[in-house]
Amino acid sequence: MKKLLFIFIMGITVVLAACGSDESGTEESGDQSSNGDTEQSQNEEQNKTEEDSVPAELSKALDDVITVTKELKSTVEESPDDMEKVNKQGKMLEENWDKIEKQVEEKDPEAYENIEKSLYPLKDEAKKDKPDVEKIKNLSEETINKVEEYKNKIQSK
Repeated sequence: MKKLLFIFIMGITVVLAACGSDESGTEESGDQSSNGDTEQSQNEEQNKTEEDSVPAELSKALDDVITVTKELKSTVEESPDDMEKVNKQGKMLEENWDKIEKQVEEKDPEAYENIEKSLYPLKDEAKKDKPDVEKIKNLSEETINKVEEYKNKIQSK
């Protein structure tokens, strides 16, 4: 009878020791396997959340590039002689693109190269004292299409 009681108490002690943990999340019994699994799944969830937020942040930044490009195009269509505004919007376009340029290049070098084939000439043209209005219209449309295409691509992943 004493032997049975001793085994029972030891069993409960082992179970309680395995279930108990301190505030830092480490187990008192020293059994790290279940705790390691929990930490691993928490890390995976955090990484997934961070990955999900990156496309959301990048998507928002791409929207900013699209918006500024559309504004630039609209300006040259409505006020082709307002070179100060064209130059200012060209500078804004450059600043918005610079914020995400590295990220786009790292995520998708091919898309990056494709976008820049129209974006860089557009920025350069918009900075000129007397930019070619037709060239800006065409490059703006091209750039908008390419950036929107890339944005849709990253959102579908």
